Amino acid sequence: DLSLNILGAKSLFFLYQCLQGKSTITQLNLSAVKVDYEGLANITVLAATLPNIKKLSLSDSSITEGRWTGLNGLIETSKTITSLDLSYNPINIESLKDISIKLKSNTTLSNLKLSFTSEKLGKYKQILEDFNVPKKTWKIHTRAYK
Repeated sequence: DLSLNILGAKSLFFLYQCLQGKSTITQLNLSAVKVDYEGLANITVLAATLPNIKKLSLSDSSITEGRWTGLNGLIETSKTITSLDLSYNPINIESLKDISIKLKSNTTLSNLKLSFTSEKLGKYKQILEDFNVPKKTWKIHTRAYK
């Protein structure tokens, strides 16, 4: 659990060097770790190298519009992650559409948390349905700001 830490791109790169390929890591909690684009890229590359990772938590990690690209690639290619928490990150409709497209090819993700990501959460499930994302067994947890 590395949540609530200040980890810049360099720190995340060193974390990547230390942990890459470790088969004993099944969860990576980086909630409330403020990351920039390069840091997020290091996280997604790290997660892709962990052969047994099941849960990745990036809630409240300042993932904004310009930083979704690397995460989209992870969503599309991950063969092990079953739970992904993106709560408390601002997400717009275009980013959600991109995620929806990537979810189509993901066969393992079964739990996607998007709580407190937008005031327009009611549209999320409709967008996923519009993009014909397979319903599989995944659940989307959504809560809006009050």
